Amino acid sequence: MEESALEKICQVFPFLKDAEAEVRERLLSHAIIMRIPKGKIIFLEGDECRQLALIISGTVRVYKVAEICDIVTYDMLSA
Repeated sequence: MEESALEKICQVFPFLKDAEAEVRERLLSHAIIMRIPKGKIIFLEGDECRQLALIISGTVRVYKVAEICDIVTYDMLSA
């Protein structure tokens, strides 16, 4: 991982900056930085969670389509 990407991640997530070097290196060695287009669905209800998604910048909307076709927004997560 590029040093600038590592610095940005540690700025956004201070727990990584303060973590022991071994813990930080182990977590970041598996990290993949992705740019996800606006409007793209990342997870669907019922999907198995196989990874930890950390938002470096932007906003994620957590919502569910109700039975009567209304959209219920649970949260807006931003970084």
